[in-house]
Amino acid sequence: MKHLDHLLTVVLLIGVTRSQAQSLYVPSGTAGIAPVANCATGVLPVSVGAFNADCRSRFYVEHKNQSPGGERFGTYSYMEQNGTNGSGSGEFRGVFGHLLVSATGSTVNGPGTNGNDQSVGVYGRLTVRSQPDGPLQVTRGYGVRGEVESGGNIWTAYGVQGIVSSGTVRYGVHGQASTALPNSWAIWSNGNQFSTTSTQWTFSDRSLKTDIKPLKGSLSAILKLAPKTYHFQHDLHPGLNLSQGEQMGLIAQEVETVIPSLVMDVHNPAQFDDQGKLIDAAFDMKAMSYTGLIPMLVGSIQEQQAIIEEQSSRIDRLEADLASIKAALGTPSMGSNATQPAKARLEQNAPNPFNTNTTIAYQIPDGTSKGAIVVRTSEGKVWRSFDGLAAGQGQLVIAAGTLTAGSYTYSLVIDGTATETRTMLITR
Repeated sequence: MKHLDHLLTVVLLIGVTRSQAQSLYVPSGTAGIAPVANCATGVLPVSVGAFNADCRSRFYVEHKNQSPGGERFGTYSYMEQNGTNGSGSGEFRGVFGHLLVSATGSTVNGPGTNGNDQSVGVYGRLTVRSQPDGPLQVTRGYGVRGEVESGGNIWTAYGVQGIVSSGTVRYGVHGQASTALPNSWAIWSNGNQFSTTSTQWTFSDRSLKTDIKPLKGSLSAILKLAPKTYHFQHDLHPGLNLSQGEQMGLIAQEVETVIPSLVMDVHNPAQFDDQGKLIDAAFDMKAMSYTGLIPMLVGSIQEQQAIIEEQSSRIDRLEADLASIKAALGTPSMGSNATQPAKARLEQNAPNPFNTNTTIAYQIPDGTSKGAIVVRTSEGKVWRSFDGLAAGQGQLVIAAGTLTAGSYTYSLVIDGTATETRTMLITR
């Protein structure tokens, strides 16, 4: 602010239109501006002088408008930069809000505070009150709105920019909206979004969840979905900044018949231009959550893997039966006339998936000193080791018991070496 040693111009609007606004010139260095009468209510004149201890602000303007139309401003600030700036630098602000917290004993940062203070550089609030004859109606309401328009050249334009470089918890931009209300969005973007990272975090902590159950039927649901390519109809709703070119995805109405929880009805508000002219009327549409498909895809892969392994186990059993039949008929097996020694073999558990008991068939070669089947969790931790298995063919029955639902691996270990590993799936 040291560069603004000239007059600071504050343009006030008190019950008048913009063209009727009066200008109040305040000399640089003036201690403050405060309303008279200790900040009493009503439309008051503005005085220049020392800060009024009974007032919460140095500058107070109240505007009560009885007119039904036109532009009205509680405070209006205008700045024009029409000089030549040869250096190509400098900052020009129509409105500048600066809050400095410097007193070590203040309620903001002093000892013994309750941690509920709020320090705001610029604050905007819109309040729509209810009247005895019903609630008031506002077509478009903004607590704070930022807009960039230019007839010249702006290299980089920001409607609203948030920058944060300090704090225990830091938010460049923070939006909050209740999820219990329909058409309530913390952030609504009408156009593309860009992030320098591909990371988007969401709460998934167990402590926030209840009624936790395994997801079932994922594979059958995914197989019913029909991905498509398409183009958006930009002329249908010119107020929407829809993506250009060929797109790939799903149709919400089709997804709703298969997985209704991924689709919701959304109300798109009317779009207006800068002059208040209607660009696109309000309408309702269906939206879907593509991220909601991720758990379904994970479940589908697990179900499909269980099917593959069960089929693989069946093939192994059929091949073993075929070899036995060939041996009984005197037909050489494996392209050799010599008798093949028994090899270690671990078959797929059946049934799989299971929620009570399952059986694992195995074969341990003769001469084995130590045979075991080791069961591990999906994190690789040993759940249990079934030791002392004798040579030859055998079966091991595993009870689901109190095991949590999910995938587990089991390995056949011969004399300390894992010869084969398979996966089993427990459901609840």
